[in-house]
Amino acid sequence: MAIALHMSHPGYSDHQIVQRTVELAMSIPDQDEQNFMAAILLELSGKMMGESDVKLLKEVLRMRNIVKEIEMEAEARGEARGEARGEARGETLGKLSIARNMLRNGMSVDTVVTMTGLDQEQVRELQNGLN
Repeated sequence: MAIALHMSHPGYSDHQIVQRTVELAMSIPDQDEQNFMAAILLELSGKMMGESDVKLLKEVLRMRNIVKEIEMEAEARGEARGEARGEARGETLGKLSIARNMLRNGMSVDTVVTMTGLDQEQVRELQNGLN
């Protein structure tokens, strides 16, 4: 790809060739390989690219890193939210299970409410489901 900048491409301007080469470099799935190719392009840039093309390449690389950081942060927040929801749901399911067992063992609705932290309506529904 970097060698493509040295080659003749009839019908394309140097700027178009640089843009396409940068696009190809950014499409490399492996981040390390992508960074390596970007380094090669930057190294060769003084010999083949104009100043505006070098700025374009640097801006594309900078934006790629910013987008990747945003994606990683959003993913981490999403995971944390999912974990929190799962924990809350698990805690509620656990309380409901304990409340059922308490009711089966003859404990009063008030005692079950006090011990589990569930509201009285939830406990009454559980009690009605047992009968």
